[in-house]
Amino acid sequence: MEGGEKLKGTLDELHEITNKLYRIETHQAMQKWKSAFEKIYIHMEEYDRDINKSDVLEIIRLIVFAMENKDYILMADLIRYELIPLLSN
Repeated sequence: MEGGEKLKGTLDELHEITNKLYRIETHQAMQKWKSAFEKIYIHMEEYDRDINKSDVLEIIRLIVFAMENKDYILMADLIRYELIPLLSN
């Protein structure tokens, strides 16, 4: 599977996570987030495209902060409106 196809699968998974967070299905969303987070890290190392790693890491830091504060709507917004567009470019 090429890098672009792997990344698309991860983006689809991120969309599913945000949908679960918006519906307050937090346990399921957190399980999926762990998997997606690991994939994002791998893609950043493997994928040839210019992904600004420091921007991705800053957004992930904000997502983790929102998660720690149980602000799941903010977490979903950060994934949907910040992380997904950054990874999609």
